[in-house]
Amino acid sequence: MIPLFLSVALCLASPHQSVISNTSITYVKESYIYPADSISILVKYHGYDEEEALQTFRILQRASTAARVYLVSEKMSVSECKQLAIDIYDLKYEDINNRGITAFFNWDDKSFDRVFALYDSILSPPGRSSIFITASEKFDRNGLSEEKRKEVLSHEIMHYWQDRTCNTSHDIESQAVRFGRYIRDKI
Repeated sequence: MIPLFLSVALCLASPHQSVISNTSITYVKESYIYPADSISILVKYHGYDEEEALQTFRILQRASTAARVYLVSEKMSVSECKQLAIDIYDLKYEDINNRGITAFFNWDDKSFDRVFALYDSILSPPGRSSIFITASEKFDRNGLSEEKRKEVLSHEIMHYWQDRTCNTSHDIESQAVRFGRYIRDKI
C-alpha cells in the first residue's frame, strides 16, 4: 500500500517539476519573508540569477505585508487556515503561455488565451503553493517591466493570501486585480 501512496504523491508534484525540466531555469535560492510578527514564509525562487531572486523576495515581502492590511480594510479575515511555503518560477512569456509546459493549468476554463502569471496550490506539493510569473525584460525580450512585474507579483501574492486565509467566498480575481493596481506604486 505504501508504494501506491508514494507514487500518487509523486504524480501530484510532477506537473510543476516538468516546468523546470522544460524551461531555462538555471538558478534556485531559498529565503524567508516576514509579513507580520510571528509569521515567516519560506520562499523558493526558481529563475535566472541572484539579483532577480533578491528583487523578487523584496516585492513578496512588501506585497505580503500590504496584502494582510488590504484584506482587513476590505473586512476580510486574516486568520490563517493553512501554512503554505511559496515556490516562485520565473518563466519566459512564451513558456508560461505554452500549453505543453503549463498543461497543469486549466486553460479551457479561462476567458483569456495569454497570461503573465499563474497561482496554484492544488497541484503543488503538500504545504506549498506555486507562483509562475513572466520573467523581467532583463531575461526575456517579451518580459515584464519592473513596474508591471510588481503589479503582477502583488496580484498573485493576493491569491496566496486568499488561499492561506481561506477567503475564497467572493470574487477573488477582482480583489487580486484591485490589489495589484493599488500596491504597484507603493512597493
